[in-house]
Amino acid sequence: MKNKFDFNNPEDFRCAERLTYDGTLDVSDFPSPEYRYFAELRKIYHAFKFEELTKANAEKRKSILLRRYREDSEEHRYRLEVCRQYQDNIRTAGMLMTDIQKSHDIREIAETAVRAIGLMTGDETFIKTNLAKLEALR
Repeated sequence: MKNKFDFNNPEDFRCAERLTYDGTLDVSDFPSPEYRYFAELRKIYHAFKFEELTKANAEKRKSILLRRYREDSEEHRYRLEVCRQYQDNIRTAGMLMTDIQKSHDIREIAETAVRAIGLMTGDETFIKTNLAKLEALR
C-alpha cells in the first residue's frame, strides 16, 4: 500500500520524516520535490545511524536539504501554475477561434484574433498594443 501524505500539513511531514528515519517510507509515488527530499534524507539518516555522522552534522545537512526542498517545492508549484494558466489560455483561444468562425464583421474578427494570439503566446502586451492599434483605425 502506498503512503498518502499532505506535505503541506506539518504533522504529515513530520510523520514522513519519522518513517524515513525508521527506513519504512516508500517514496516511489511522491512528487519530485518530495521524492528528492526524502530520498536524500534517508541517506543522511543512514549515515547518522550506521556511518558515524555526528548529530550536529546530520542536523546541518538536514537543514540545508530542507531549504533546498522548500525552494524546489516553490518552483514546482510555480511550474504547475504556469502549466494551468497555459492550458486555460489554450481553451480560451479555442473558444475565440470559434467566435472568429462565426463572425462576419472584419473588426470583430481582427480583435478576436489578436486576443487569441495573445493568449496562445502568453503576451498581454501584444493584446493591449494591437487592440489599441485597431481602436485607432476606427
